[in-house]
Amino acid sequence: MLGKWNFKTGSVGFIIICALVVGLLFNPWVGLIAQTQLGCDEMLKQAEKKFRGGHLDEAVTLVNKCLKEKDVTKKQGAQSYAILAKVYLEKNDREQAKSMVNKLLDLQSSFTPNQETDMQSFIDLVQEVKEERGGSIWLWIVGGVAVVGAVVAAVFLSK
Repeated sequence: MLGKWNFKTGSVGFIIICALVVGLLFNPWVGLIAQTQLGCDEMLKQAEKKFRGGHLDEAVTLVNKCLKEKDVTKKQGAQSYAILAKVYLEKNDREQAKSMVNKLLDLQSSFTPNQETDMQSFIDLVQEVKEERGGSIWLWIVGGVAVVGAVVAAVFLSK
């Protein structure tokens, strides 16, 4: 089919085709969607390295950039909040760390810290928050049973 077009080096058609191909290859918009996902994953890897290297503020900046991306996955969000929780624990801001663990568990309730690589204070905080969350469910159940029991007793006693 290209034989009909008769492209010769230096011809106008050849130059236009080459310009289009080069333009598409080096266009900054090509692969933008994939770049966003990889960009966030890469930012989180860098943030983890910065955290482990003691560059806490740089880690927070990278995580916040990731969280501002349009299509952040639940996994990326959970990983972001885990890094932030660890940073806040290192900064001795337990309340902020606890808030981050709550956000982490909102996204991934089955999250389990890595016993080999995560710091003990983070492992303990995740366990504590999980217990508090589980405890609050039981509190609601027990409270509900008590209310139902009181209503039933009131109905039977009024007869």
